[in-house]
Amino acid sequence: MTGVLGVASAVVGTLADLAWIAGSAVLALYLVLTVFPALSLTARRLHDVGRSSLWVSISLIPVLGLLVVYWCLQPGDPAPNDWGQPPGTSEG
Repeated sequence: MTGVLGVASAVVGTLADLAWIAGSAVLALYLVLTVFPALSLTARRLHDVGRSSLWVSISLIPVLGLLVVYWCLQPGDPAPNDWGQPPGTSEG
């Protein structure tokens, strides 16, 4: 009986380890597929309001991150800025 319980415990432990590894791989894939596009979109949005994309890296500091969120919620500049024309306008 002890041998059967030992084998069952080893199998369950191995399955739990495999599930943890698979879950970690899925999480890593999810982060790669979402974090980089989100950073890119935030940088473009900051450009729309006339701010540098360097604020994306500074936004990792918790209090300054709120400032970046505030800027992202503001309407974009209606005039051209350092990063080009506003979206939806022609250059002519």
